Amino acid sequence: MRLVAFLTLLLFPLITVARAQVSAEGQACLDCHSSSTPGIVEQWRESAHAKQNVDCYSCHRASEKDPATFEHNGQRIAVIVTPNYCGRCHGKEVEQFEKSRHAQAAQFIGSLDNMLGAAQLQQTDAGSVTAAKSNI
Repeated sequence: MRLVAFLTLLLFPLITVARAQVSAEGQACLDCHSSSTPGIVEQWRESAHAKQNVDCYSCHRASEKDPATFEHNGQRIAVIVTPNYCGRCHGKEVEQFEKSRHAQAAQFIGSLDNMLGAAQLQQTDAGSVTAAKSNI
């Protein structure tokens, strides 16, 4: 009896993650990428996002006007998820990021992530950079 209880406690997190409730789009991503890039899928399965049922498409979903996106198996996605995408769920964290020096990095370095983020940035009169509010 103790062994059954121990195994239940040990395996419960694995069963919970395996049964994550994801969107139909997210499930399509998982079905394909489980064989094409299994390491990425395994990283997701162990992540806080998976535990909260936040799937691939939730973060990588993009609109046609977003920079550096492409059509992938019938969905418009962004390979690089910038802070603007994270802001759809993590508004407080993005607000904190916007006040940090990292948000200003697009002004002086050529990081691709920062350059993509810069497409969403606006220069203010005081010379600082703030994120433009967009519908991504």
